[in-house]
Amino acid sequence: MALTPCKSLLVALTLALPRALSLQPTRRQLLELAPAAALLAPRPALADMAPGFAIVDSVNIASNPAASKSRDAMNGNVLFGQDFYFKYGRSAPFLQDASSPLPDNGAMPFTRVQQRYEQYSKYATRVQAGIDAFAAVEGQIKAGDWAKVDATSPAFALRTLGLLANGLMASENTSPANVVFLTRWYVNEVYLDLGDVAKAKDKKDALASWARGKGALNSALIILNKEISPKVGAQFATL
Repeated sequence: MALTPCKSLLVALTLALPRALSLQPTRRQLLELAPAAALLAPRPALADMAPGFAIVDSVNIASNPAASKSRDAMNGNVLFGQDFYFKYGRSAPFLQDASSPLPDNGAMPFTRVQQRYEQYSKYATRVQAGIDAFAAVEGQIKAGDWAKVDATSPAFALRTLGLLANGLMASENTSPANVVFLTRWYVNEVYLDLGDVAKAKDKKDALASWARGKGALNSALIILNKEISPKVGAQFATL
């Protein structure tokens, strides 16, 4: 008489129990257990993986303690999802001036002067207006109106700033260079910091968030200015 599936399983377990309790497992037992052991092996911690679940590249810089704490762990609440944090899983330091070394030895990519000139001509006026709008937020905070700051407002031209970065530093024939990811991170930080301004509990916190945003915006402009030669146009003044 044929055994039912339940009885067949019971017989198999009964036959396997003596071997399972053996202190000296056979070679065959070890081979049988290998697939299960592989499934139970420790997995890499999520902290060691970037939001896109790509293994984080090794970097030799420390995370920026002044980075906004509002960033979503999966990079889901920023303007440009593929930025420095997406690639390296950490924040970047703010740049102080044109002599500041770029993180991870980031070299400036080569793009044609004509391309840079065209992109600058297309976006520079709006970017400058956005810089002026950001600078005006400081006065808005001091007037007690920081809760009215809207990070999504087109007046800040943050998406335009990101487009200009692509136009100045990326070409159709090459993938984005590290400095493009870095510039996107700075633009995202400005966006997050403006949001932090609106959520601030008092004037002091609002000004602190604005100051962090200024550091991020200046860093983005410092990088862009490296690609703006006299033949391209006038460089942006930092705040």
